Formats: sequence, structure tokens, C-alpha cells
Amino acid sequence: MNAVSLGLVDTPWWSGLPAEVRREYFAEAAAAPPVRHVATAHEIAGTVALAATNTNLTGTVLETDGGARLVTLV
Repeated sequence: MNAVSLGLVDTPWWSGLPAEVRREYFAEAAAAPPVRHVATAHEIAGTVALAATNTNLTGTVLETDGGARLVTLV
């Protein structure tokens, strides 16, 4: 069994925030990780598909957070 550990993902779940607040939040969040953007559901789906279909992965947690674990937020 494998798992996928997510960072921030731009999905309709965030639609409860006013559009301007959401844009500002995502812009600030995107400035920190090395990839410099917030993940899309499509990007995460690729990771999930890999975890579900690659027969050589076992007991693995795939971290898909744009490198956020590599930086320290102050």
C-alpha cells in the first residue's frame, strides 16, 4: 500500500474564500516552495496514478508539495 502526501492544491474546495483573498493567499503560498506555484488537481492526479499503478512501489509515501518541505517559513 502506498500513500500520497499533499501540499496546497488549487481545487474548488477553496471556493468559499472571496476570489481576491484566494488569489492573494495562493500568490503568497506560491512564493515559498521551489516550484513557485500552487499545485493543480491534475498534477496530484498524476502522483496518485503513479502510486496506484506502479507495481514496484510498496509502502511508499509520495510527497507532492512542490518542495515545501525543503524550505522554512518564518
